[in-house]
Amino acid sequence: MGAEGVSAKAAGTFGNNMLVRMDSTADLSTTDSTVSYSYSTDSGSTWVTATAATTGSGTLHLPVPGGYIDLESSAASVEKGTQILIRPHRADLNLEIMKGTYISVNNVGKDIFGGEYDGKPELPADEDLFGMVGDFIAYLENNNQEGCQRTLARIESVQNHILTECARIGGLENRVNTVADVLSFQKVDQQERLSYIEDIDLTELLSKLTQQQLTYQTVLQSSSKIMQLNLSNFI
Repeated sequence: MGAEGVSAKAAGTFGNNMLVRMDSTADLSTTDSTVSYSYSTDSGSTWVTATAATTGSGTLHLPVPGGYIDLESSAASVEKGTQILIRPHRADLNLEIMKGTYISVNNVGKDIFGGEYDGKPELPADEDLFGMVGDFIAYLENNNQEGCQRTLARIESVQNHILTECARIGGLENRVNTVADVLSFQKVDQQERLSYIEDIDLTELLSKLTQQQLTYQTVLQSSSKIMQLNLSNFI
């Protein structure tokens, strides 16, 4: 933000968005030149200052909490005041089902069915459905009986893993249903309280008000007569 020709690439594990601000101009063609920058994890309300050194490689490496960010510029410099927003990839979609209580409403397929991500298997071989199916096809095409037998044993393990994930998702569903019931009861309770306050029987209210007025007048009259008495009345 606020700079042209600047490209940025961040890597690491970031829980929230993070702002990075250049507090001094960085000449990317120099070596061992100290550069000042700041980062904020609360949308710019507070900033933490830090320093880094240029390497002369045309890339400025800035460490930040959870990882780092590399800056490159077509002008071979990053000007003071440049701001970069680090926005992490988020797989889980969390929704607040009660005050302070969040629940994930989606699931990542690779964590359930396996497969490869960034060239690496995401699950162990005994839990990887896609890997197991791929191996099974290869064994069938090559008439590998021993491999087919091993695959049959893996099928049970993969099935157990998927059933475990189904049970976890079922638990989340039950939790949501329970919270829905609790909120429903709270809604009915609040409606009854509101009805008790707002839905007043005017006739009954006037009757009670009249009784209270009579009682108050009686008390005043009695108090007045008592105050008029003194010791001379009994002599």
